[in-house]
Parts: sequence; C-alpha cells; structure tokens
Amino acid sequence: MRGRGRPYLSKQAPGDEASQRWLGLGSGFRLASELFHQVSGVMIDLLGNPTFLADFEALEKVGLNPSRHTAPNAKAHSLAVVNRVEELAALNGCSVEERSILRGLGYAHDIGKILGGARPEKSVEVLGRYGVDSPSFAELVRFHDINLPWFNAFLRGEPPSDKAWRRLADRVDLRLLCLFMIADRVDAPGGWTANQPLVWFLGEVRRRLLVTGEIVAE
Repeated sequence: MRGRGRPYLSKQAPGDEASQRWLGLGSGFRLASELFHQVSGVMIDLLGNPTFLADFEALEKVGLNPSRHTAPNAKAHSLAVVNRVEELAALNGCSVEERSILRGLGYAHDIGKILGGARPEKSVEVLGRYGVDSPSFAELVRFHDINLPWFNAFLRGEPPSDKAWRRLADRVDLRLLCLFMIADRVDAPGGWTANQPLVWFLGEVRRRLLVTGEIVAE
C-alpha cells in the first residue's frame, strides 16, 4: 500500500492563461526529445506513434458536456490538461518519471472517446494499439475520473467503503491521481475548486491520510 500522511492542499482555480492554452493548440505538442514517456520502466512513445496521432486528431470532433467543460472539444481539453499537469508536476517536485506519467495521462486519458461514450475503460481498451502495455499506467487511466461515480454514490447514501479506498490506494499512486484530477478540471466551469466531486474526493483522501506530503495546486 502507498505511504500515508496528511496532505496540504492549496487551492487555485485556473485563470485566463490556462483558459487561453486550450485555444492555442500549437503549444500542446513537444519536441521529439520529450515525446517518450517512461512509466514503470516502460517507454511509451505516444506522439511518435502514427496511430495515436491520428486518433488524437479525431478527438477534435468529439464534443464535451458543457456542464463539466468549457473547452470546445476533447482534443483542446486534453492539450489544456497536459499543460496544467506539467505545471502541477513542477510545483509538487515530481520526479522525471512521475512527470512523464502525468504528461502521458494528459494525452491518453480521453482517447477512448473516439469510440463513443465517455467511460475511462474505453481509453484503457485502446492503449495496446499505441504500444502501451504498462499495467500501472492503465490503472491510472481507468480511475482518472473515479471521483464522479464515487461522489454520486456518496450522495445516494452509499459511499465507498473503507475497503474500496484501500483497494484504490493499492492499485494506483493516489498522489499522482489527485494531481491529475486537479489538472483534468482545468476547463471546468468555475475552476476545479467549484467541482464538487473533485473537492469531495480530495477531502476524503486527506481525511483518510492516504497521501503522504503536500498536494500543491498553486
């Protein structure tokens, strides 16, 4: 199980600069030396993979729920998430490997939407076609939006059990998951601090001491 301890979470809603990033799509791609993402010792070459590039371009035709996103399409959203998660990784002193994991998640987390539907499992299903075979990376993709169904269960009076939280902590790096969830709300109306499922999830992680150290969001 991952190390535990009370995290400090400082708040920041994305400002104009972050909003402009998903409008200026040219900033989303990186130089060739940055295209390789190392996850648990596995090199993931997403932007150097022609199949991924074609599928990623197709995300531009995928609309988003306006109640959750201000970005015009899934591609713009993903590029904004990449930019934001790189900022968060730097703020939180993430290692080179952790930064590459988070960056890879930014590109791949919604790629399954080209198949129709918004379930994260769709993105997990297509990772293999891009040469991605890292189980730990796939688990982060699978659970990147778990805050929403778990929050809905909480509202129904059926909150996730202690066992469910422990199992999640065993399957993913919760610190990275929390950082990514904050980045994933870069285009949320009102900013991530106005997103109830995310704020609830981060509060539960803190209350349960499931993350060691600080989570800095500004």
